[in-house]
Amino acid sequence: MTEGPNSTVNCEAKRPPGRPRFKPTPQDRALVAVLIGSGLSIEETRQNVMAPNDKAISESTFRRAFREEIENGRSRFKGLLVRRYVRFLNSADERVALRATEIGLKAHAGWTERTGVELTGRDGGPLQTQDVGAMTKEEKAAAFAKALVMHFKAKGSPPELVTPDDRPMEATVAPDTVST
Repeated sequence: MTEGPNSTVNCEAKRPPGRPRFKPTPQDRALVAVLIGSGLSIEETRQNVMAPNDKAISESTFRRAFREEIENGRSRFKGLLVRRYVRFLNSADERVALRATEIGLKAHAGWTERTGVELTGRDGGPLQTQDVGAMTKEEKAAAFAKALVMHFKAKGSPPELVTPDDRPMEATVAPDTVST
């Protein structure tokens, strides 16, 4: 063989056909570790990692490039959370430490905050209900008027009512439709 400009001996190594191999940046690795650690699926995470051409990389490329992050992302993320949690527990600010303690007790000791609404009827008695499906239109209007009167007796005077053309209207209920 001769060594000339056209010989294969002096040629630079040829690049294999196809796109260049994807090389993840440290930012890509950190992103994948956090997303996998947060519980996103491999597919959801893969769609957030872009190749240099601004397209998502293939699943096989993703698995090859981020094998370590996929395998260890969840445990690293948990470790990060535990380190931060312990830092908050040991905080000099008592409010921060107390809040971290509350969170820990809820998450690991089964503590709960119970909030609820208890509905009772008049004077603490049972709620009074009425099936309005069988009522006539007039009976529904009378029951609604009665409820409004009871509400306004408890809260004070009714708000000013207006007609569709914005004229004030007197709020009255016929005495025969209301029983108090």
